Amino acid sequence: MKKKISPPLFELELQDSSIRKHQAQGRIEACIFRNEDFTYDCGGKEFFECRFEYVSFHEMRGCLFADCVFDHCDFSNADFHESVFRRVHMQQCRMTGTDLSRSTFQDTVLENCQAVYCNFSASRMKLCEWKETVFREAALSMCTFTELSVRKCDFTSAEFLDTSLDKVDLSDSKIDGISVEMKELKGVIMNEEQALACVKLLGIKLKRL
Repeated sequence: MKKKISPPLFELELQDSSIRKHQAQGRIEACIFRNEDFTYDCGGKEFFECRFEYVSFHEMRGCLFADCVFDHCDFSNADFHESVFRRVHMQQCRMTGTDLSRSTFQDTVLENCQAVYCNFSASRMKLCEWKETVFREAALSMCTFTELSVRKCDFTSAEFLDTSLDKVDLSDSKIDGISVEMKELKGVIMNEEQALACVKLLGIKLKRL
């Protein structure tokens, strides 16, 4: 990755808060939410300079998150489709079955997260980093990756159809059983064992001379 990811910026002093205090507000800023369950529909809200710790999410479609941190949060089966994440850090979050389709991620880090069955279809990732995160059986089709850094992730049985992997380094990640076509593999970086597995996956038979 040539450019450095911009971390979340917190210029304002964060205040302890509850989502119930902001039900009527479209813009929420400089808040810390802890041990809370966002049970009602928060779709379309904008969060600036916020921190979420041990928070459970549900209906969050079309939200904007800028300069935010998610720590040990639960996104399981939540609806975040068509949302925007800018300068966001997600760490040790559970994202099983989360709908993040048609979303935009820029300067965003996923670290030690569980994104099994997560739906990222038709999303755009620019200047993002995925570290030690599990994407087993995740939907990553029709995505656009621009300077995506991947480190020790698990993509077992994930789907990358119509998603170019050009310049994406998967050499230290697990990619067993991924769904991908030859055109998506152009320019991808793999280790030798992965390359041989992909050859077999694509139905190519190797003949020893």
